[in-house]
Amino acid sequence: MKTLLVALSLTFLTAGVASAEPALKGPQIEAGVQQALVDGLKLVRDNKWDEWLKSYCSPSKLCLNDNSKKSLKTYNLPATQRRTKACLKAGDTVQVTRVDEVGTDDFKVFVQCEETAMPVPFRLGKENGKWLFRSI
Repeated sequence: MKTLLVALSLTFLTAGVASAEPALKGPQIEAGVQQALVDGLKLVRDNKWDEWLKSYCSPSKLCLNDNSKKSLKTYNLPATQRRTKACLKAGDTVQVTRVDEVGTDDFKVFVQCEETAMPVPFRLGKENGKWLFRSI
């Protein structure tokens, strides 16, 4: 009976791992995504939030209207700014630990900011030929 339970447990465990694998792309990401991620985080870090909103905020997913922009400036961007100082490594690079493909031209990029913390997810998508933040 114990052997059967262990075998069933291992079957369910390996089945879950196999189904999660296709979404995992690995640490390498398209150059355009990485450039948008680094440039966007530098703007947030340097308190250039209006420029970030114009250049890197998705109008269809994140910067929907004036209220959403106000909320970003009040809550999300200050919190992200505190983290970006640790996320941007020497030479203004980021350490990507994982990339999940959410859809066509839509990625969730996990950046290791602090060694003792979980990686921080940033979602970027391609809109009108440009990579933009869809969540921050």
